[in-house]
Amino acid sequence: MSHSLLKSTALASMLALVSIGTAIAESQIPQLTGVWKGRFTGGFLAGDISHSQDFVKPQSVAGREKQWIVTIDKQDGSGLMGTRTAKGSEKTEVLLGVIKQDGKSILLSDSDTLITATTMEVCAQETGNAIIATCELLEKQ
Repeated sequence: MSHSLLKSTALASMLALVSIGTAIAESQIPQLTGVWKGRFTGGFLAGDISHSQDFVKPQSVAGREKQWIVTIDKQDGSGLMGTRTAKGSEKTEVLLGVIKQDGKSILLSDSDTLITATTMEVCAQETGNAIIATCELLEKQ
């Protein structure tokens, strides 16, 4: 077999493997469009929480009734776009995100919060006037 034919065959094989890997990765991306609701599983809040009350001292959220409503309006491959609001609140925030290549880990951001999730266990961190470190388990409605 000639050297150029061997290189062409190797290149074609490599491109085929990349295409198969990409197709498998895309098929493993969960479809998350819809409305998701959940309750806090743990964490603390402190400071001026604009969608809640002002907490002078850190307050635990474990078992609290406050419920987040996440609506994923659009999913383009691994990209996500939607809104997030607290049940009973007037404040709704734009929510943008991406599903990582493992098909389980999700990164989300609203105007002031960085959010990480594994499937839909959502954990939020915020700094500044409000300090937040919380987690909540969301279920599709």
